[in-house]
Amino acid sequence: MHNNTHFFYCRLMLVCECIASLLFPFRWAHVYVPILPASMHHFLDAPVPFIMGLYQTETEKDSQEDLANCEVCVLVIHF
Repeated sequence: MHNNTHFFYCRLMLVCECIASLLFPFRWAHVYVPILPASMHHFLDAPVPFIMGLYQTETEKDSQEDLANCEVCVLVIHF
């Protein structure tokens, strides 16, 4: 289980880094949290621009309904 979770976190970090690197030659100067625990999803209500990677397990998918109320662009990646 530990290795599987580590794999997902590495992938999530890689995806966030890729998104930030798409801005080249500019740099992301706002909030950058590549791995945000699902229990802290309320940070997605922040009134500032951000890049946040949210990892959710199958048991945490029910909190995804809360994301519908936020003004965010959600990129779902299935590994």
